[in-house]
Amino acid sequence: MLLAIAGTSSAVAASSTHFVAERCPFSHEGLDHLWRGFSVSHFSAHNIHSVTLGYGGSGPHTVTLIARSKRYKGPLIGKSTETFNLGADGYKKVTFSFADVPVARGSRVTFVQHDARHGPIFYDVGKGGIGDETYDRCPGVTETNGGAPPLSHFRRASVGVVIRAVRR
Repeated sequence: MLLAIAGTSSAVAASSTHFVAERCPFSHEGLDHLWRGFSVSHFSAHNIHSVTLGYGGSGPHTVTLIARSKRYKGPLIGKSTETFNLGADGYKKVTFSFADVPVARGSRVTFVQHDARHGPIFYDVGKGGIGDETYDRCPGVTETNGGAPPLSHFRRASVGVVIRAVRR
């Protein structure tokens, strides 16, 4: 998102340092439980600026997204909490800020989510892998059956996600 600041070009300069490190298309209809984890096997950047996920369901939610290195109980990279409401259409993209936390480029980054309100909520599984677990539309992005260490069991080769980083 680009913010316009009257009379300056600093908004353009600031936003141009962010780039999409990982992306997997959103399906807007294929959803799964929050307790299922996901990972990126060969992370392409040196940091995480933000992670955007899609959610379906209803009501207000407070979701915490936790990023770890190598495995689900590996070293903590960072965590971010967002509060949002799934309104009438029942779907929303939510961006979690990770404040440019460092990541070892080429490493595996795992993600788990928790909803403090425990209402009806699911996350977008993306366009790859729905109904065919061998279809790899999003190389390196894997959803697992849970978030149990070290990496749980393969479920599908996609999750609707956009991970942004800052250029160095």
